[in-house]
Amino acid sequence: MGTTKSISSHLDEITEVNGNQLELSVRIVILQTMLALNNMGYTEIHLGGLLRIMGYPAEKAKQFDKRIITLDKDFSDYVNKHMAQATFQLEGKRLPRAVVLH
Repeated sequence: MGTTKSISSHLDEITEVNGNQLELSVRIVILQTMLALNNMGYTEIHLGGLLRIMGYPAEKAKQFDKRIITLDKDFSDYVNKHMAQATFQLEGKRLPRAVVLH
């Protein structure tokens, strides 16, 4: 079981293939799918099931079958902050040094 605070570590593990991180766009799609489910009232996300929906190979998805993320009240803020950071990265813009994103 994990909460919003543990999503980044789960995303790192989910999006790693053969020791390489997949594109940022894959992480964005995962987050947006979780946000859509959250907006429909789902607060617990079964990671193995989510990966199957997204077309991950069965063996990869099976590794996450016992993991459930509980989306708490901070999830929407987490996604918004992550999306802001991703937008800058995808557009190749630099953030001012005073801005700290997690």
